[in-house]
Amino acid sequence: MSRVSKFDKIVVGKATINVVEKPASLVAEAAFVDTNTGATHGMTMCRSWSATTIARLRDLLDAMSVDLELTHFVDGGTEALFDTPKGSGAMESTPQGLGEMLGAADDGIPQG
Repeated sequence: MSRVSKFDKIVVGKATINVVEKPASLVAEAAFVDTNTGATHGMTMCRSWSATTIARLRDLLDAMSVDLELTHFVDGGTEALFDTPKGSGAMESTPQGLGEMLGAADDGIPQG
């Protein structure tokens, strides 16, 4: 008997990066989500990544270092902290859960 899952997307909810210890590690916890209802049907973890993901992680770490320099050095520069384009999927300053991030089918937020 063939079975169909009730989720249609896997969404990373938490990532832990450790570049201090060797070897460095990136661990993500993700949810199996139905984007029509916002329901979570389970969780998973991942510890192995593609070369593309590792390259983007390095870019993220570099950008985070720039933000920290802007915060902690008088001559750190003029780039605005947390300046992200609207609709980029970037994190917002207001904490929210997975359901709020994904929205529900009837709240007017585009799904998927």
